[in-house]
Amino acid sequence: MSSEIVTYTGRVVDPLNLRPDKVNIIDIAHSLSLQCRFTGHVKWHYSVGQHSVLCAEFGRSRLNVDKQVQLELLLHDGSETYCADLARPVKHAPGLGDAYRAVEDVIQSVVAEKFGLTYPFSAVVHKVDNVLLAAEQRQLMPRFRHVPAPMPYPWIIDQWTPEHTEERFLALYTELTGDIPRR
Repeated sequence: MSSEIVTYTGRVVDPLNLRPDKVNIIDIAHSLSLQCRFTGHVKWHYSVGQHSVLCAEFGRSRLNVDKQVQLELLLHDGSETYCADLARPVKHAPGLGDAYRAVEDVIQSVVAEKFGLTYPFSAVVHKVDNVLLAAEQRQLMPRFRHVPAPMPYPWIIDQWTPEHTEERFLALYTELTGDIPRR
């Protein structure tokens, strides 16, 4: 049985044998804009794509990171385009979590290679991801046991449509790279 999938732009991709020439930023922006964080257990549809944009914007405005790190923040969950998202407790569980993370790590390294990034990403990516995680839990999961934030997230998380998320994601990508996305 084949592990191939067909992406939004019509590419036939094998996530288990992903090649950089098969990775497309439009597929990433579209897919992540439709995938809900926390396996959908939030107040409203809050996507991996919106999370990624907010991570990059936080890194720029609060930590003054350069464009390379902003791009790492924007693409830090790019692998989920090809293998979907898992809730963190499941992702880190023995067995399934170990297998998933091994596959995710290989896919993420190919995504990084496609966009000229070094993988694993810089330590600030993990820090900002955790800042957003804490803010998302506080604002979007009021009954959840909240994790401590490494630093405060100063903004209210607004509800974005998938279309708005995809547009913001691609606009930020173009701003950071100078590249205009093409199918």
